Amino acid sequence: MLTGYIFDGLNWCDKNITGGKGYTTTCGCTGKAQMVYAFWKSASNAYSKRVQDDVGIILNGSISIPFDKNSTLATVELPNLKQPQVRQVTAYIVHDLEEGQYPRKCDSESMLELKMEITKRNISYRCEEDPM
Repeated sequence: MLTGYIFDGLNWCDKNITGGKGYTTTCGCTGKAQMVYAFWKSASNAYSKRVQDDVGIILNGSISIPFDKNSTLATVELPNLKQPQVRQVTAYIVHDLEEGQYPRKCDSESMLELKMEITKRNISYRCEEDPM
C-alpha cells in the first residue's frame, strides 16, 4: 500500500523540485493544487505498474460512492493491473467509527462495479468489510 503521508507538507511548486517544468492536468485546478494533482497522478501510475501478486485497496464505506469511476483508482491504477502480474485484488471497505450507520458495503452498487472492473481483467477479487 502506498503511504502518501510521507509527502505531506512538501512544496511541489518549488522550481528546484520541478526543474522549472510546467505540468498540465485535467483537474481544473491551478498553482500548487495543480502540481499536487499532477504528482499524485504520476505517483499512482508508476506505483500501480509495479504491484504484483496480491493487491489491497482501502475504500471509504462511509461515503455515498466508495468506488468512483472518475477516481484515480479507476482511471489510472486499475488499467495498470494485469494478469499474471497481479493475481488477486482485495478491497477493504472501512467505515467511520463515529457513524452509527454504515451506508456502503461490499454488495453496494459501486463496489460491484469495482468487482466487475477487476474480474474482467481475469484477476481474482475479494471484498472485506471493516477488516480490523
